[in-house]
Amino acid sequence: MNIKHNVRIATWNVQTLLRPGSATLLSYELSRYNISIAGLCESRWPGSGECSSADHTFIWSSPTDGRGLYGVAFAIPHHIRNSLVSWSSMSDRILTARFLHRHGKMTIIVAYAPTDVTDDPAKDAFFDKLHQVVQNAPPHDITVILTDANATVSCSSRSDETKSAIGTTFVDLRTNDNGRSLLNLCGLNDLSIVETWFPRKKIHQWTWYSPDGRTCKALDHIIVTRRWRSFVTNARVYRGAQLGNTDHRMLVGTFKLNLKLSRPARNSRPLDSCRLEDPTIASAYKCSISNKFNALADAARSDWKNFAEEVT
Repeated sequence: MNIKHNVRIATWNVQTLLRPGSATLLSYELSRYNISIAGLCESRWPGSGECSSADHTFIWSSPTDGRGLYGVAFAIPHHIRNSLVSWSSMSDRILTARFLHRHGKMTIIVAYAPTDVTDDPAKDAFFDKLHQVVQNAPPHDITVILTDANATVSCSSRSDETKSAIGTTFVDLRTNDNGRSLLNLCGLNDLSIVETWFPRKKIHQWTWYSPDGRTCKALDHIIVTRRWRSFVTNARVYRGAQLGNTDHRMLVGTFKLNLKLSRPARNSRPLDSCRLEDPTIASAYKCSISNKFNALADAARSDWKNFAEEVT
């Protein structure tokens, strides 16, 4: 991947890929929106593995009990499949992959959190596991988390402690339990929720619509290491992307790396102070310095600048 050009990375809760032809339809939809890497939640394919469908390679991790629940996956276009260095199934809700780009490596984590009404021990176990996975990511990698965290974050959560993790753009009126856990995760790992930094219409921020058609929330998030926050140039929801009956919308972040040329520092000419041991040179130097400082006594320049230039 050449991340000096726009790279579009998406997160989408597809609800299920078990229906015949779902993977093919998803591949066409991702190609239509020029998505480079997609993190998918609720893929529901059993076990873990890798397969191809249409223009994409799919990597997934799900429970092995045959219930067809949860599951996370990556959708990677064939033309950047060779950028995939490694992938690891951490659990039926967390999947990690490491990609090679022209300027280094990128670690991407797909995570599907339990709903907010789930028992606290299950939610705590999930966020503890996600914290451990983030901690184990190589420190020099660009770390990206694509998640349906079932977390709402509101303006009431913005404070001196969280202002580096969230911006000023919010559509939800309250921060739920998962939202507080997500902010705690961001604070512990120096992460930032990128879509909160881009003012948008509300319809371009809501990622989930309830069956009643009136209740909307921003439950899906794209999170990056704060050091690389400027790496994200845009983030918004695309409502036109459709797949089956999923009640979630695709959230897309645009990534572009701007590198600055590092110019070598100019080395100053070394001073041969040993020559001052010659009495003739020392006398001439002393006389010259005295004359120059007397001439510049009234100049409107700093004392240090005068001293440095005249001594040199």
